[in-house]
Amino acid sequence: MENFLRFLLIFMIGLRIEGFFLRGSLINRLTKHVNIFSDIISFNLRLFQENVEPPRYLTKYDFIIVGSGPGGCALANRLTENKNWNVLMIEAGHVETLLQNIPLFAAVNQRSEYDWAFRPEPQTQACQGMNNNQCFFPRGKGVGGSSIINYMIYNRGHDNDFDRWEQAGNPGWSFDDVEKFFKKSEAKTLGDLKKLLKQVNVEYNPYKTKLAHTFLDGHKELGFDEIQYNLHSRPGVSYLQASTLDGFRHTGFRAYIKDILHRPNFHIMVNTQVTKILINPQTKTAYGVEYQRFGRRQKILARKEVILSSGTFNSAKLLILSGVGNKQELKKLGIPLIQELEVGKQIRDHYAYYGITFVFNSTGNSVSIVSTFRPENLQSYVEGQGRISLPGSGEALSFIQTSVNERGGDVPDAEFFELSGGFHTDFGMAAAALNMKQEIYDTVYKPLELAVYDAMTLCTITFHPKSIGYIELKDRNPFSYPIIYPNMLSHPDDVQTIFESIKFALSLLETEAFRKLGARVHPIPLPGCTHLHFGSDAYWHCTIHSLTSTIHHQTTSCKMGSRDDKFAVVNHELKVHGINRLRVVDTSIIPEPTSGHPNAVSFMIGEKAADMIKNEWIKK
Repeated sequence: MENFLRFLLIFMIGLRIEGFFLRGSLINRLTKHVNIFSDIISFNLRLFQENVEPPRYLTKYDFIIVGSGPGGCALANRLTENKNWNVLMIEAGHVETLLQNIPLFAAVNQRSEYDWAFRPEPQTQACQGMNNNQCFFPRGKGVGGSSIINYMIYNRGHDNDFDRWEQAGNPGWSFDDVEKFFKKSEAKTLGDLKKLLKQVNVEYNPYKTKLAHTFLDGHKELGFDEIQYNLHSRPGVSYLQASTLDGFRHTGFRAYIKDILHRPNFHIMVNTQVTKILINPQTKTAYGVEYQRFGRRQKILARKEVILSSGTFNSAKLLILSGVGNKQELKKLGIPLIQELEVGKQIRDHYAYYGITFVFNSTGNSVSIVSTFRPENLQSYVEGQGRISLPGSGEALSFIQTSVNERGGDVPDAEFFELSGGFHTDFGMAAAALNMKQEIYDTVYKPLELAVYDAMTLCTITFHPKSIGYIELKDRNPFSYPIIYPNMLSHPDDVQTIFESIKFALSLLETEAFRKLGARVHPIPLPGCTHLHFGSDAYWHCTIHSLTSTIHHQTTSCKMGSRDDKFAVVNHELKVHGINRLRVVDTSIIPEPTSGHPNAVSFMIGEKAADMIKNEWIKK
């Protein structure tokens, strides 16, 4: 049945795209009928999904999990293993459909109903190539959180990252401590047995283009080893490992929730927004939540704990709305102070530079939307393979060290994410998701739309930026979005890291692997930088400020640390300082960014939190 639906969905999308380009009367008539059928299918799937809700909710649960990020999904699965505990998960969004899980269309999910679509304040040092100088901050809204909308890259990080967490006052978070929770969260690909496992599936994609091989071969010529980066992340190169299974993205819902919906001690409340954590101001104890559902405000109580898994922005927002935050900010908002903590005052991120596009003399390797719907590609996807199973056209990664790197040893401070295509290969969908100015797309990328030659984008990611942002609440309305001040590239070392990464990328053009395909930099200069000599250092510096955005890895708003850390919000057990029976279990607790991608870390945090909670409450 799933293969049939897979084929049907791809067929419908293919007709839509063909209709857009061919605009023939027959195609348009077919597309019209297919669109209607697609809506019916989606509606029926939604009705099926809403059946995850029980006929009646309890008035009190042992644990209430607010939000359903990857960590929260792992936590719900493990806590409900104890049949004596009742667990409620409350989610503002709803459950995914098959359409969200087609890897190639990752960009489509951003700015959809599954995306909170946060808009930070205009930037002065970054995002100059975006409308109003604003970079969009997509965050997942649905069961599974951002695992529904991300690019599925699975990367734990370096051992040193977690050792630093422990050294900063968080016992139990060294790599030796957390490795077992990574392993517990990762399914082993064992043929048909993998379908029986509840963990997130991690795998190499079986499909690889010539561009991916060229990327690896070029690095090897420059002295890089091919590495298995989830065993040990260090400078090197590798094909991409992704959280996918049988050609679909493997979300927190699919990995941890789908197979436990039958558990009588587990309930999900979707399309419901929590508006406040109920905290007794005298005892400073969390005892439930207030939420809005179908236009009505209601309350529900927790016997043991309230646990936030709403992500960097929403977990912090809920704490502040509930009286936990900066004293002056709470006074300004008219919210009674319960516990003074610097919530939301440490926003960390991985910055992404999107300005390196190579074009080649070869053809047929770029993963474009139109070529994807050739019969052979559709057939291979029905079997769970082929181009459509590539995560947003991403195929490979490499890790480098720049002169700015202060960690020493073999810790990388920058990553290249290789995409076998460019902004033109999806006709601007990814560019729109970034909020790219139309002038930039039309000038630089649109001329490539009709090109037959291959293209490659190298997305440069800075692992340890020194720039720090913060958030504030606009008002005390729980439905207002927080005001986000990212302060991107406010530290000069972050600019230098990107600049050195660009220079390294250009060195790949001198390798035999890239020369064989006639690789060269796409030669159209960026609007706003045309006054500078194309390819000069000054030119590249100019593009950094235009095309540096985010890779959607915001963390640290509810920083984990000891009480003597001014910005710490939770302790090493993820308990909110000064508040009883309230924890945060998501990537907002990360003390400082890792040399990897936080999706993997989020699952690990959920597993470790479940272990800590079980050990504590079973003893009581």
